[in-house]
Amino acid sequence: GSDLPEYMFGFSESALRSIGTRYHFDSLNVIAESQAVPTVIRLFVLDEFSSRLTRAVFLQPLGFNADIFAGSDQKRMAELKKRVAKNASHQLSSLLLDSRLRYNHRLLSKTVSFGDPKSKAQYSSGLKYNSLPELNQLLQRGKKVTIICGAKDKIFPAEEIRQHLAATGIELPVLEVKGAPHSPLATKLGMNLLKAALSELDSQ
Repeated sequence: GSDLPEYMFGFSESALRSIGTRYHFDSLNVIAESQAVPTVIRLFVLDEFSSRLTRAVFLQPLGFNADIFAGSDQKRMAELKKRVAKNASHQLSSLLLDSRLRYNHRLLSKTVSFGDPKSKAQYSSGLKYNSLPELNQLLQRGKKVTIICGAKDKIFPAEEIRQHLAATGIELPVLEVKGAPHSPLATKLGMNLLKAALSELDSQ
C-alpha cells in the first residue's frame, strides 16, 4: 500500500484518457474530494490535460496539511485516529438521522482496520503526500481553484489549510460550510459540501 499515490495517479490518468477517446471536451470544471485531490492536481499539471481545465473546486482536501502528519507511520496513524475521533464527535446527531452515514460507518468498520499493516501503509502514504508544490504549479498555469471545507472538519481543518497555504506563498480562498464535519459526500452534510461546490462553479 505504500505506493498508493502512484497507483491512484496511474489509474486516474488512464481513466481520463479513456473518457477522452469517447467524449470530446475542450473545457472542464472539476470537483475533487478528499483523497482524490492530490491525483487530480497532478493530472491537470500535465500539458496533455492542463489546457482543458477551466476551474477546479477541492472539497475537504488531502495533501494540504502534510506537515501535521510528519514522522513515522505510527505517529501519522496516531494523529489520524485522534482526528477521526474528534470529527466523529460532530457526527453523533447525524448518525441518528442519516442512514447513509450509518451505512458508511458500517462499511468502513468492515473493510478498514487501523491495525492492519496494509491499511496503515495506505493511509500513511496518503497522509504524508504534500500536494502544495503541485498546486502552486497549477495556479501558475492560470487555473482558477477554490477550496471548500466543513466548518467542523477535524481531519483537514480549514484554518490549518489556510496556514499551510500562506506558509507556501499560495493565495487561495478557503470557504467553509457551516455545521459540516469531514463527511462522505453521499450523506446529508456531505451533500451540503457538494452543493457549495456546484454553487461556486455556477457563480463564475
